[in-house]
Amino acid sequence: MRFIIDAQLPPRISIWLIEHGHDAIHTDDMPLGNKTPDTVIATRSLSENRIVITKDTDFMKMHMIKKIPERILFIATGNLRNSQLVALLEQNFERIVELFVNGNSIIEMNNETIIIRKSN
Repeated sequence: MRFIIDAQLPPRISIWLIEHGHDAIHTDDMPLGNKTPDTVIATRSLSENRIVITKDTDFMKMHMIKKIPERILFIATGNLRNSQLVALLEQNFERIVELFVNGNSIIEMNNETIIIRKSN
């Protein structure tokens, strides 16, 4: 799978994804870095078939209005240490991949569960 990780999440997530055989970039890897506008991230996710991993609800709103980005992993954990966040992702990642493969477009992961969000 292909991912793009938004600025408010640690680059360590893209490293973890790459180590586990996925194609991942962080906004740090983009020309404008963490100042990359959400619209640029969304457009790139569409053109490169990437899932946006974010904590930013603006991507959810953009999806509802414009249908981009097509797929979002929304992280709703609150503040965690990077190591805790990566551990939580690792613990739930197989299920998250399965949900995306089955055609779901918005998946939310919080500290306790994974939620499938319906898009209009």
